[in-house]
Order: sequence, then structure tokens, then C-alpha cells
Amino acid sequence: MKTLDLTPTELNNHIKTFCPPAEHWQRIDVGDIETYVGDGQCVITLIDYKPTSVKELEKNCRKAEETVTRYLQDEGFIGKNYLYLGLQQFDLTKPPFEL
Repeated sequence: MKTLDLTPTELNNHIKTFCPPAEHWQRIDVGDIETYVGDGQCVITLIDYKPTSVKELEKNCRKAEETVTRYLQDEGFIGKNYLYLGLQQFDLTKPPFEL
């Protein structure tokens, strides 16, 4: 699996339109899901799996969000209020939907 290992500045630049810039970013691997938590309030997951159908895309994104948020809450990384952003990777030669 290829990981990005983003710096805090790079993360803030990529997501500044979604949530306020965080002072402290922490990378947490939840199983094989690369996850970043900013100030305990912003969660970003990088979903490496490439779906082949829209149904598979929906199922995979829902499962990733449930798994990541449950783990992060159980371990005290986030509370009840947080912003979740899942970034899904696609195979552009075989997208899961019609272009």
C-alpha cells in the first residue's frame, strides 16, 4: 500500500475549505486505513481501495467511516463532535460509474 505521509502544512492546505486549520495533526493507522486527526476535531481518511461499482463504493465508504470513527472515539482521539472527510481513490481507467 502506498502512503502519502502528509506534513501538517500539506494537510491544512488540502483541507482548509472543509474545516479550520489544525494546530496539531496526528497520523493514526486504523487497520489498513491511513487516517489523520487534527486537534481531535477533524478526521481525514485516505481510502486506498478502488471500488468497481457505485454500490461497492457506498458500502466501502460507509464501512470505513464507521470503523475509523468507532476506533478513534474508543481510543479517545476524538469526541462526539468532529468533522469526517473520507478521500476515496479511483481507478480512472475503470471508474465505478459512467463519466
